[in-house]
Amino acid sequence: MKSNKLIAGLVLVIALLLEINSFAQYIICIDPGHGGPDAGKYWENGGGKNGHNGAMGPYLHLTEQWINLEVARELRWRIGFFPNFPMVMTRETDTTDISTVERAQMANDSLADWYISIHHQGLLPGQFQRTMAFYCNAPKTPVDPFPDRDTDSLLAKKTLFWVQNYFHYADGCSSKCGPAPDCKDRGILECNTCYDVLRYSTMVSVLSEASNINNDEWEESLFDANSVHISDEASGLYYAWRSYWQGAGIVTVKTKWLNGDGGQLRVDGEIRGSPFVTSWAQFEQHTLQADYQYLGGYYCEPHHWLEVETGYTYPSPLWIIVVPAGEATHTYIAYYKGGPYYANLFTPDGGDLWIVGDTGVIIWNALWSQTSIGVDTITLIDVFLDRNSGNGGYPERLFTGIPRKDYAGVAWKVTGPASNKCRVKVVAHDCVDNTATDVSSYDFTIRFPNIAGDANTDGNVTVADVVYLVNYFFKGGPPPDPLWKGDANGDCKVSVSDVVYLISYLMKGGPPPICKDSCWGCMRALAKDDEKPYTKGPSFLEKIFKGDKESIEKKIESDFKSGSK
Repeated sequence: MKSNKLIAGLVLVIALLLEINSFAQYIICIDPGHGGPDAGKYWENGGGKNGHNGAMGPYLHLTEQWINLEVARELRWRIGFFPNFPMVMTRETDTTDISTVERAQMANDSLADWYISIHHQGLLPGQFQRTMAFYCNAPKTPVDPFPDRDTDSLLAKKTLFWVQNYFHYADGCSSKCGPAPDCKDRGILECNTCYDVLRYSTMVSVLSEASNINNDEWEESLFDANSVHISDEASGLYYAWRSYWQGAGIVTVKTKWLNGDGGQLRVDGEIRGSPFVTSWAQFEQHTLQADYQYLGGYYCEPHHWLEVETGYTYPSPLWIIVVPAGEATHTYIAYYKGGPYYANLFTPDGGDLWIVGDTGVIIWNALWSQTSIGVDTITLIDVFLDRNSGNGGYPERLFTGIPRKDYAGVAWKVTGPASNKCRVKVVAHDCVDNTATDVSSYDFTIRFPNIAGDANTDGNVTVADVVYLVNYFFKGGPPPDPLWKGDANGDCKVSVSDVVYLISYLMKGGPPPICKDSCWGCMRALAKDDEKPYTKGPSFLEKIFKGDKESIEKKIESDFKSGSK
């Protein structure tokens, strides 16, 4: 374990040797939380002003106050390589009796520039490991030199990211402080809990709860003062402070493919989960590498990198970058490809006839050209419909996310409205958002079923068909199309008698319309006995027309010939 500390020290010396003499003097207050009378490594976190508060391990009964102090000593050792950065420790022993307000006051009296309070969580047994960073976004007491608290927020974010990166978490994002892009599920940035040490300290301050010690595995990793876990935590706190002091920017490195992001990347040769968030200073050099990997159920090949803030793209999966600016946000995205490939739509391709209520079959193929590693990378197919020869922008999405096959088809239950200018479009996607598209070569037709009496061809027999026929007979309106749809009574001709027949059916419970195939060669017979293809509805004609067939015919003729309604 001692060798870890020696190696870490050598790295720090080499990295900082040229910078030390140029630093102005700053003061750092390090606060190992808890401690007090009777406190020790096991069983007791301290009485007195601490009130026996603090977490404890479930197996060894390792105390939080002891872990806090060991991490604080490690952190002090690391910052100690900067001779112009004197440090203040709020306590040096387990049994120091000091309240939370007194700790903050010690930092204020020492004129500290930063305040770092070190704690650990005692979550319920069995809960996963988690890192939290707290800052106070409310005005401090009694004087707040930074009323907007943005500076505290930035230090807390960097603390969260650096500690998690040293613990090698690879989860998603969570925050209780509004938008905090690319933090992680096991990392929570908390701004609404203003502990005394945060509220009463007047400098930039953060409270870190890096680990859950109420867990057998994590408790064991902490019980040795020279443990790797304590060393990693102190390193994370050190680099968080250093990146804040140097004005380093927050950097996000992640993947991008069609259905989101995820997977892994290599940052400086080390495998990291996507998104990976850290903080880099201006002019630092880093290596980003996007690996060929399994994403969203498909193998994907990296295509290019994008630096979001500048719009610069780099065509190779391996990119050595130099951080362009200091206190800024930098986002590097690895895009994944699937092409070249193409899609072919076979049917409907023009001239087809689809009937509303029937099943229309859409068939296509989506073929791929082998990439350098010979793996198919098309993932999903979407299907769209346009009823205006493709000029409407294909607004109807019929299917989304159909798993890709070389040759595939789907069955769609045809819906209205009717149109003789319909076209279908298929879109094949790869792992990002590259697409291959094909559309129907010519228009095809969607129409309602051929139902006798459906004069206006809307797929139903209603009063609207009565009005349609009346307009045709007496007002010069268009004829039914096809004409036989107006033959409601099956007498092989279209006349006013069909109007009377429809009124009798709709208003008096008369027999339904009759499709006489011997007369017209109807394309569809009337519905089966157990079907109800017709819709009856209320009508103004119910109040107008009374009496038998002959009187109704005369009434219609006289009213419409005279122009009345």
